[in-house]
Amino acid sequence: MFRTSAMLVAAALLLGACTTGDPTARLLATGPNVRVDGAPAEHGTWVRQGATISTGAGSSAIVRWSEGTTLQLDQNSDPLVVWEPPDVAINVGVGWFLIDTGEMSVRIRNELAVVFVGSTVAVNVVPGQSLTTYLLEGSAQPLEPAGRPLREGEKLIAYPGNRLVYLPITPAERAMIEQRFERWDFPRSFQSHEDDDDYENSSDDFDTDDDFDDSP
Repeated sequence: MFRTSAMLVAAALLLGACTTGDPTARLLATGPNVRVDGAPAEHGTWVRQGATISTGAGSSAIVRWSEGTTLQLDQNSDPLVVWEPPDVAINVGVGWFLIDTGEMSVRIRNELAVVFVGSTVAVNVVPGQSLTTYLLEGSAQPLEPAGRPLREGEKLIAYPGNRLVYLPITPAERAMIEQRFERWDFPRSFQSHEDDDDYENSSDDFDTDDDFDDSP
């Protein structure tokens, strides 16, 4: 884990070898404490095999794959992402994450559970205590330990001892999740704003399809 006085928490991205036609991934970054391989990260960095992404206080990052899947890290969050097209396995360590799947399926996993998602979910991990999956839209199902599929608007809490608890997502929890992830402003394009007189911040307005056309 990468550590600084800002209490950065590393998120290592171990990406499978990229062959022709495989999705590519790019980093969206906001805040002073996003790093790649220990160095300050630039918004728009291409995420390659073996890259390490860190988020600290006051910072957030999004890994966006060209086929549409996104993984957003809240501040002080630590996932290990193994990209094995057509799947993404997210080994969640601590913190909050928002996942929106595109063409790839996603497995969320740690020592407490493995959960398959093909949808929009929020995830909260308290190390050694709980793994909570909030199904906001679509489908999700625990694979280990085995359990029934979640219903939309339901959360699954995995506890030690293979214990699974299903509960409805409350309106307060849904509002908290929206606020947690929508509070971040990301640059609207992948161009460095130092070189852009018309630079504006927006989390919704950039066109990523064009930005992926110039992938290396």
